[in-house]
Amino acid sequence: MTETTKTQRPNVIIPIILCIVVALLLLAFAGFLLIMLNTALTDNGPCCGSGTFMFPDELASFTQYLKVTLPVLFSVAVLHLLVALLLRLYKRIGLILGVILFGIDVLFIIYSDASGRGVNLISVLSILLGLVGLFYALIYLIREPARSFFK
Repeated sequence: MTETTKTQRPNVIIPIILCIVVALLLLAFAGFLLIMLNTALTDNGPCCGSGTFMFPDELASFTQYLKVTLPVLFSVAVLHLLVALLLRLYKRIGLILGVILFGIDVLFIIYSDASGRGVNLISVLSILLGLVGLFYALIYLIREPARSFFK
Protein backbone atom coordinates (compact mmCIF):
# COMPACT_ATOMS: atom_id res chain seq x y z
CA MET A 1 0.00 0.00 0.00
CA THR A 2 1.22 3.39 -0.88
CA GLU A 3 0.44 6.27 1.40
CA THR A 4 0.21 9.71 -0.01
CA THR A 5 1.18 12.56 2.18
CA LYS A 6 -0.71 15.74 1.79
CA THR A 7 1.52 18.77 1.69
CA GLN A 8 0.33 21.69 3.68
CA ARG A 9 0.18 25.22 2.43
CA PRO A 10 3.03 27.31 3.84
CA ASN A 11 2.12 29.74 6.57
CA VAL A 12 3.20 33.32 6.01
CA ILE A 13 2.86 34.39 9.62
CA ILE A 14 6.48 35.57 9.95
CA PRO A 15 6.21 38.25 7.20
CA ILE A 16 2.82 39.30 8.62
CA ILE A 17 4.30 39.78 12.09
CA LEU A 18 7.31 41.61 10.63
CA CYS A 19 5.04 43.96 8.67
CA ILE A 20 3.08 44.81 11.81
CA VAL A 21 6.24 45.28 13.92
CA VAL A 22 7.84 47.54 11.29
CA ALA A 23 4.62 49.57 11.00
CA LEU A 24 4.45 50.05 14.77
CA LEU A 25 8.14 50.95 14.88
CA LEU A 26 7.69 53.56 12.14
CA LEU A 27 4.65 55.04 13.88
CA ALA A 28 6.56 55.18 17.17
CA PHE A 29 9.47 56.93 15.47
CA ALA A 30 7.09 59.44 13.84
CA GLY A 31 5.50 60.08 17.24
CA PHE A 32 8.93 60.59 18.77
CA LEU A 33 9.77 63.15 16.07
CA LEU A 34 6.50 64.98 16.73
CA ILE A 35 7.27 65.08 20.46
CA MET A 36 10.73 66.47 19.68
CA LEU A 37 9.16 69.16 17.49
CA ASN A 38 6.68 70.07 20.21
CA THR A 39 9.47 70.32 22.76
CA ALA A 40 11.57 72.41 20.39
CA LEU A 41 8.73 74.86 19.80
CA THR A 42 7.79 75.35 23.45
CA ASP A 43 9.74 77.27 26.04
CA ASN A 44 10.50 74.23 28.17
CA GLY A 45 13.96 73.59 26.76
CA PRO A 46 17.13 74.01 28.83
CA CYS A 47 19.29 76.34 26.70
CA CYS A 48 19.76 78.88 23.92
CA GLY A 49 18.39 81.91 25.72
CA SER A 50 14.84 81.70 24.39
CA GLY A 51 14.11 78.55 26.37
CA THR A 52 14.20 76.14 23.42
CA PHE A 53 16.85 73.47 23.12
CA MET A 54 17.61 74.29 19.46
CA PHE A 55 19.07 77.35 17.81
CA PRO A 56 16.80 79.01 15.22
CA ASP A 57 18.73 77.66 12.23
CA GLU A 58 18.68 74.14 13.73
CA LEU A 59 14.96 74.45 14.33
CA ALA A 60 14.35 75.53 10.73
CA SER A 61 16.42 72.62 9.47
CA PHE A 62 14.61 70.20 11.76
CA THR A 63 11.15 71.39 10.69
CA GLN A 64 12.15 71.07 7.04
CA TYR A 65 13.37 67.52 7.75
CA LEU A 66 10.03 66.73 9.42
CA LYS A 67 8.05 68.10 6.47
CA VAL A 68 9.76 65.53 4.27
CA THR A 69 10.10 62.64 6.69
CA LEU A 70 6.77 62.50 8.55
CA PRO A 71 4.52 61.95 5.50
CA VAL A 72 6.87 59.23 4.29
CA LEU A 73 6.94 57.54 7.71
CA PHE A 74 3.16 57.58 8.07
CA SER A 75 2.51 56.39 4.52
CA VAL A 76 5.06 53.56 4.74
CA ALA A 77 3.59 52.48 8.09
CA VAL A 78 0.09 52.38 6.60
CA LEU A 79 1.42 50.46 3.60
CA HIS A 80 3.04 47.92 5.93
CA LEU A 81 -0.31 47.40 7.66
CA LEU A 82 -1.99 47.03 4.25
CA VAL A 83 0.61 44.47 3.17
CA ALA A 84 0.04 42.54 6.41
CA LEU A 85 -3.67 42.43 5.63
CA LEU A 86 -3.01 41.39 2.02
CA LEU A 87 -0.63 38.68 3.21
CA ARG A 88 -3.43 37.31 5.35
CA LEU A 89 -6.06 37.42 2.61
CA TYR A 90 -4.28 37.21 -0.76
CA LYS A 91 -0.89 35.70 -0.12
CA ARG A 92 0.77 36.06 -3.54
CA ILE A 93 -0.17 39.73 -4.01
CA GLY A 94 0.82 40.41 -0.42
CA LEU A 95 4.20 38.73 -0.89
CA ILE A 96 4.96 40.69 -4.06
CA LEU A 97 3.96 43.98 -2.43
CA GLY A 98 5.87 42.97 0.71
CA VAL A 99 9.08 42.47 -1.26
CA ILE A 100 8.64 45.86 -2.93
CA LEU A 101 7.76 47.62 0.32
CA PHE A 102 10.53 46.04 2.41
CA GLY A 103 13.03 46.91 -0.35
CA ILE A 104 11.85 50.53 -0.50
CA ASP A 105 11.87 50.71 3.29
CA VAL A 106 15.47 49.50 3.56
CA LEU A 107 16.63 51.81 0.76
CA PHE A 108 14.87 54.83 2.30
CA ILE A 109 16.42 54.23 5.71
CA ILE A 110 19.89 53.73 4.23
CA TYR A 111 19.46 56.94 2.19
CA SER A 112 18.21 58.82 5.24
CA ASP A 113 21.19 57.67 7.31
CA ALA A 114 23.66 58.45 4.54
CA SER A 115 22.26 61.93 3.97
CA GLY A 116 23.70 63.23 7.20
CA ARG A 117 21.09 62.55 9.87
CA GLY A 118 23.29 59.90 11.40
CA VAL A 119 22.69 56.31 12.33
CA ASN A 120 20.66 55.56 15.43
CA LEU A 121 19.28 52.43 17.05
CA ILE A 122 15.85 52.75 15.45
CA SER A 123 17.29 52.96 11.95
CA VAL A 124 19.55 49.95 12.51
CA LEU A 125 16.62 47.97 13.90
CA SER A 126 14.44 49.05 10.97
CA ILE A 127 17.09 47.98 8.48
CA LEU A 128 17.46 44.59 10.17
CA LEU A 129 13.69 44.02 10.30
CA GLY A 130 13.36 45.13 6.68
CA LEU A 131 16.08 42.75 5.54
CA VAL A 132 14.55 39.86 7.49
CA GLY A 133 11.11 40.63 6.03
CA LEU A 134 12.59 40.87 2.54
CA PHE A 135 14.38 37.56 3.05
CA TYR A 136 11.27 35.69 4.21
CA ALA A 137 9.04 37.16 1.50
CA LEU A 138 11.60 36.22 -1.15
CA ILE A 139 11.87 32.69 0.26
CA TYR A 140 8.12 32.22 -0.18
CA LEU A 141 8.21 33.65 -3.71
CA ILE A 142 11.37 31.97 -5.06
CA ARG A 143 11.94 28.60 -3.39
CA GLU A 144 10.03 25.77 -4.94
CA PRO A 145 8.10 24.01 -2.17
CA ALA A 146 6.42 27.24 -1.14
CA ARG A 147 6.36 28.83 -4.58
CA SER A 148 4.00 26.30 -6.13
CA PHE A 149 1.33 27.06 -3.54
CA PHE A 150 1.12 30.75 -4.41
CA LYS A 151 0.45 30.46 -8.16
